[in-house]
Amino acid sequence: MTDAQNGLTPEQIKRVRSAFLFRMGYVAVLWLGCVVILNRFVTDGSSFGAVITVLTFALPVIMALVAPMDWRWLNKHPDAVNRFGLRAGGNE
Repeated sequence: MTDAQNGLTPEQIKRVRSAFLFRMGYVAVLWLGCVVILNRFVTDGSSFGAVITVLTFALPVIMALVAPMDWRWLNKHPDAVNRFGLRAGGNE
């Protein structure tokens, strides 16, 4: 089913695509932050190091499962978010 068949206007299509890309960008920055922390600060076998290691390896797998659900939700609720992927305020 295409966006036009869903009854989305061109403005809603633009907002949904932009919101999805921003949301995936937030996750990418989080993942890169975990990699930097893991590379620079985790040298011993601490529990903090174990948490960051698990998060670094699990985050891409989790997002592969969550991203399609997020895309479907955004397509069903195009006016619920702004173009940055955040909850839309009252004056948007």
